[in-house]
Amino acid sequence: MSFSITKSLTTIAVIDWQVSLSFYAALLQMPPQKLQTDRYAEFCLANLTIALYVPRATEPPSPSTRAHPSLSLCLYVQPLSAAIERLTALGYAPPKGIQQSSHGQEIYVYDPNGNRIILYEPN
Repeated sequence: MSFSITKSLTTIAVIDWQVSLSFYAALLQMPPQKLQTDRYAEFCLANLTIALYVPRATEPPSPSTRAHPSLSLCLYVQPLSAAIERLTALGYAPPKGIQQSSHGQEIYVYDPNGNRIILYEPN
């Protein structure tokens, strides 16, 4: 039996609501398009919606025993240098410099909750 996928949504659990909401609004350069005060927000990009939410106390925690992140939010940006300047001004400077790869250059940063974000500029 087949089914259709009509929308993609990446959800990110956050602990410090206000700090996380401010971080993503500044990083994405937009306010959330949907907002439930102190609980849920959606940022609608061209091909992706990023949702922040505060987990309920009854929600089981995610496993955190992995040595490496199992999932990263990857955003294509241009120019990468402007994104680095913005993150640095926000107090979230990339811990390492620009990484070169066969497909372009990228940096890794971490949101206020420790989630990895890859900002990537293609060749």
